[in-house]
Amino acid sequence: MAITIVSSVINSAASGANITLNLNSLQENDVVVTFGGFAGGTATAPGVISPSGYTSILVIDSAAHDFKIEWKRMGATVDPSVLLAGSGDAADAGAYGSYALRGVVTSGDPQDIGVQAITASADVPKSPSITTVTNGTIVLALAGNDQFDTSPGVVPNFNANMGASSNDTDDFSTAGAVSILATAGLINPSVWSTWASGNNTSATIAIKPEPAASGGNPFQSYVGAFSQIPKQYRNLRFT
Repeated sequence: MAITIVSSVINSAASGANITLNLNSLQENDVVVTFGGFAGGTATAPGVISPSGYTSILVIDSAAHDFKIEWKRMGATVDPSVLLAGSGDAADAGAYGSYALRGVVTSGDPQDIGVQAITASADVPKSPSITTVTNGTIVLALAGNDQFDTSPGVVPNFNANMGASSNDTDDFSTAGAVSILATAGLINPSVWSTWASGNNTSATIAIKPEPAASGGNPFQSYVGAFSQIPKQYRNLRFT
């Protein structure tokens, strides 16, 4: 089953406020990936406050910024929204985004391979390369930095690019982009095309698709399809 993007949502806030992302049109077994954070220097942990059930993929706690990636597979009752933590410090900006994916493997850890991440200073965010092992995997390039930049641009040759930023004493912005690899292999995302240089965390994750349904027994459809050979012709040998 091919993976599709159900929705992509991003939002930002100043003054250390929490951030809500509304999740639209979800179904059971859809997987939501959240990412982002806020300007660093506080004891508050970034990431999902509610609802429960999110699993951490990556968490960065630095003096310049805090950044976290999490995922959740929806049950029969899907989440209408997700609430993510601001720092609680009135001087801090924050920003978060989410991708909702359909067609992801329906059991176990959906990651095709472990997250690749790098934290850098005074650089334009660039998600590291990753080598997938499963055909049809979706690759997410995700990043955050300590700049106020409402136009981070795009990751060339990636789709569903989005970004958000908030201005405060301590600024923060986050952005994401995706690519689906029909054939497993190496992918090396480029830098965001117009994002300002700053202290940043850039990560690449790969989410694998649900395997195609088995074709079953190829001979099963023929069972009972033919009448028995008449009795007088049974056990004859033809030469």
